[in-house]
Amino acid sequence: MRVYRVHLTSWTASFRPPLTMYGYQTTLNAPPFSTVYGILSSACGRIVTPEDTQVGFVFLHKGNAVDLETIYEWQERNVSADKRMEMAKKGIPVPASKISKKNVIKREFLAFNDLYIYIVNKAIVECFKKPVFPLLIGRSSDLAFADEIKEVRLVERDASYVYPTTVLLEKVDKEQLSGDLKALPVYFSEEIPRKSELTRPFLVVNEKQWYNEKGLVDEEKQWRVFILKF
Repeated sequence: MRVYRVHLTSWTASFRPPLTMYGYQTTLNAPPFSTVYGILSSACGRIVTPEDTQVGFVFLHKGNAVDLETIYEWQERNVSADKRMEMAKKGIPVPASKISKKNVIKREFLAFNDLYIYIVNKAIVECFKKPVFPLLIGRSSDLAFADEIKEVRLVERDASYVYPTTVLLEKVDKEQLSGDLKALPVYFSEEIPRKSELTRPFLVVNEKQWYNEKGLVDEEKQWRVFILKF
C-alpha cells in the first residue's frame, strides 16, 4: 500500500484529556485524531474529515515536564443567554463578561516531539508544502513545521512493534496492547460552537510494545501503522 508520510516536529506539545478542565492539567502521551485532523485542516485552510482522507500516525517525544501558567477566570454578568441574544438582535449593547480572578496552575507538556502522519489522499499532502494556517501540535503555543514529506510503502506483516499512537479500541487485541482508554473525538464540526464528531473509545498507546497480530508496517521505519477506518 502506497501512502504519504508527513513528518512534523515541535519543541512542545500537549493534549488535554477529556473532562479535565480545572486544576492540574495533564497531557495524553499521543494526540487524539481530532488533533491530527485539525493539523490537516490548518494546512488546507478548510475542515478536513475522514471523508476526505484516511490517516494514521506515530508520535514520539523525548521527555515531559510541568510548567506554571497563569489563567484568568471569567464570570458572566447577571444576564441570561436568552436575554443576551434578544439584546443583540435589537442592537442593544450586551454587557461584557468580567474577570473574576486570576490563578496559577500546573500544566504538563511533552518536549522535542516528532509526529509522523500517514495520509492516503495526495491532494491533502500537497497542502503541507504551503500551509494556509500555522501547524500546531496541541495548543496555540505548540508551533510545528513539516520537516519531510515522503511517499512510503506499507507492507503487511504478521507481527511488529507498535510505537506511541492512538488506535480505535475495537480494532485491536486488548489483551496484547496496553495504554490509556479514552473516549475521544475524531474531528470537530465547522459551525460555532464546535461539536465533537465520531467520539469513540480509543486506546492511547504510551510506549513501544510488541504486537503479535497481522497489520500494516512502515517498510522504512519498521513500526505498525494503524490507518483509521470505520
